[in-house]
Amino acid sequence: MSCEIKKIQKYLEKVNLTFAPSSTIIVCSDSKGRYIRPHIPPQYRQIVQWHVKSGRTTEEGIRYLEREIPNFSRHHGQIVILFWHGTCDVTKKIGPHIYLKHKKEADATDYWHPKYSRLVEILSSYPTIKLAILEIPPISTKIWNKMHGHDSWEIIDDEEVNKQVHLHNEIVQEVNASLNFNFISPKVQNGLLKSNKRKSYSKEKKKALY
Repeated sequence: MSCEIKKIQKYLEKVNLTFAPSSTIIVCSDSKGRYIRPHIPPQYRQIVQWHVKSGRTTEEGIRYLEREIPNFSRHHGQIVILFWHGTCDVTKKIGPHIYLKHKKEADATDYWHPKYSRLVEILSSYPTIKLAILEIPPISTKIWNKMHGHDSWEIIDDEEVNKQVHLHNEIVQEVNASLNFNFISPKVQNGLLKSNKRKSYSKEKKKALY
């Protein structure tokens, strides 16, 4: 297990120990959640629920929660929601390759601020639910596109991509501070992906990374 996966595991364990057994932890995530789920200790698996969909954007994740929150609230009572999207807002996937979605940082800012404000507003109607948003790891479009046979992979600027990752994470920090959630989101680096890439270059693994 990479040290990056361990960071997420320790974070979940701290949240679990603080709020369990009175609260259910729900992780709403894009494919990043797939990497973490197999490494959660067995004693926590009944308490941590995973709602994961590859390629899901922040907007799609919010719509999913808006639709499912009434059911969650009825069945679980006290809930801690860990919202972990954003990667698929920075990049867009065309065929097997990924590209920068927002050409300007201002466009990215204008995208995320209203999205997270809306998420907070939706959940404010449920006093038994706590929310925390997780930061996203750096992205290498060069590595991804090279793995998937892009002829011009070297011209894609990862620095510009990760400026937007940093911007997203700054917005997440602001939102979490406003929610008074006691745990700081773990700083996950790109080792989260590297640990999976080393295992296999099969189609199944390549597909799962996005």
